[in-house]
Amino acid sequence: MIKEVPCMDCDGKGFIAIYSEYSVWSGRCPNCGGIGIVKVPMTNADRIRDMSDEKLVEYLAGIASGPLLRLAEQFGVPLTSEKNEKYIAELKMEYLKRLQSPENGGLTWNG
Repeated sequence: MIKEVPCMDCDGKGFIAIYSEYSVWSGRCPNCGGIGIVKVPMTNADRIRDMSDEKLVEYLAGIASGPLLRLAEQFGVPLTSEKNEKYIAELKMEYLKRLQSPENGGLTWNG
């Protein structure tokens, strides 16, 4: 997907200062063609910012659950698919609780 953002060269103004050794004048920005906006690819961060709380929880749980479940296996903790599903459901509930809690400026994610 593509998004439109203010041109980085002209700061969205469409024109830039051009200068020589003897004078300064304004000219059309070559990066945006003078319209002040450029099209750039959306990033994963853009996609994440557009997610609902529920979609973000699914995304975060998907990232976190794999390595944690593999770690449990490495330490010999047998996890049935029922236990896996329970663990992932608890993880999602914790993420959702933290995402929807009031912002306090000093929120920590380590409990």
